[in-house]
Amino acid sequence: MMKLSLLGSGLLLTALLLNGCGPSAAPDKAGESVFRYGTTAYGVAMENAGMDPHESYKGWSTLRYGVGETLFRFNEAMQPQPWLATGYEFLDDHTVKITLRGDVNFSSGARLTGDAVKACLEDLVKRHKRAADDLKLASITADGQTVTIKSQEKVPALINYLCDPYGCIIDMQRGTADDVKISGTGPYIVQSLTPTEIVLTKNPAYWGGRVKTDKVIVRSIPDGDTLTMALQNGEIDATQGLPYASLPLFTGNAKFKVASANTSRVFQACLNFTTPV
Repeated sequence: MMKLSLLGSGLLLTALLLNGCGPSAAPDKAGESVFRYGTTAYGVAMENAGMDPHESYKGWSTLRYGVGETLFRFNEAMQPQPWLATGYEFLDDHTVKITLRGDVNFSSGARLTGDAVKACLEDLVKRHKRAADDLKLASITADGQTVTIKSQEKVPALINYLCDPYGCIIDMQRGTADDVKISGTGPYIVQSLTPTEIVLTKNPAYWGGRVKTDKVIVRSIPDGDTLTMALQNGEIDATQGLPYASLPLFTGNAKFKVASANTSRVFQACLNFTTPV
């Protein structure tokens, strides 16, 4: 099953190519199921060519490609829901206590604990200006499977901020100096990584259950026409970032099923015809 995704004007379009590929992709020569994904949204120009969520916008890659997960995530109604956490309680206007799941390990084998989350968030605000400005962290303490975050001032949207991809929880004992060695809690582990390609293998000990696809290959293809042809000729099994001009090539095609959904992003242009710039 092949996917086509196009993002723009607040609408997400997805086309499925019904050719037997997809998450249960055909095995390669080694007998592994392989899913090949092409995208315009990975690379140096996007500031996300890597897996360290504490640097620039790399957290988007950590999250998108299944390496890391956050304490909370948004549901379809854009409301934060527990993910690696099980719940939270605001103790006062500046302090929130977060309870963690007790059945999660990093891909390194280390357990997800309050101390591990504390070390990760402290490194985050030390190196990531946007996260530091959002969270306004004054202190963080850990006690078993809980972390208590105290902010310098009221941060009513604190839980929402912890849904941001920069909030992917990684094993700081493994460090962040080598993107390939980044250890998250997600279903995939980085096997190799360059500014144009990521090779991921399944995490056999993933806390969320059995991972169906053995290997995922993410390819950066910045040119829309090249991306279109790659999808047409079967070089990739899914894609994101195709130009809308390519949509007629897939709609009405019996091999594809096209679906659409509203996104949380709005694109707008305002033209001023009455006063000089």
